Amino acid sequence: VENGYVVLSVNYRGGIGFGRDFRQALFHKMGVDDVADIVGAANYLKGLPFVDPKRVAVWGLSYGGYMTLHSLTQYPEVFACGVNIAGIWDFPQWTKWAEKRYGKGGFSFKIYFGGEPELSPDLYRQGSPRTFAKNMKAPLLNVQGTGDLNVDFPQMDRIVEDLTELGKDFEVVYYPGEVHTFAKRSTWADAMPKIRLFLDRHLKP
Repeated sequence: VENGYVVLSVNYRGGIGFGRDFRQALFHKMGVDDVADIVGAANYLKGLPFVDPKRVAVWGLSYGGYMTLHSLTQYPEVFACGVNIAGIWDFPQWTKWAEKRYGKGGFSFKIYFGGEPELSPDLYRQGSPRTFAKNMKAPLLNVQGTGDLNVDFPQMDRIVEDLTELGKDFEVVYYPGEVHTFAKRSTWADAMPKIRLFLDRHLKP
């Protein structure tokens, strides 16, 4: 807001604070209905008289980063650019990493996907932004700490590998040793200006 942007924070389906049904609405629909909520929010913004419909971005941290990746790959015409902070790109990869690190009972995403990746390959493909990478058109900035304990840093490696092969417009910033939600003030002091400059470059006239 301080830099002249309109900001809308979306509580997409699957989030907390709106009861059990809202929380469980993504059963077998991760990467579908939650992304539709983000796109719906963008279309709402585009209908406001003080918003330029050609200059709307999407960004987020963790699941918000995951939503950014999905939004740019599944709805390539909607957003002018996006910023992914520590989002999941490939859910089968993340699931194997999480099981190795925390054990089979350490997380709940498998419930939404209907079980193991081998048993529900179509749902895992739908839930992985990587599946739709070839569709991406808007520039993407990716930011993550190498010491992330929530999302494996090799997700970033896979993003770089895939988008390089596809010839997409993307940037990467990583912070050695940093955790999922950056712990050091100096990291945020470095990351936020980089994000702002990225948005300015792709949104401001």
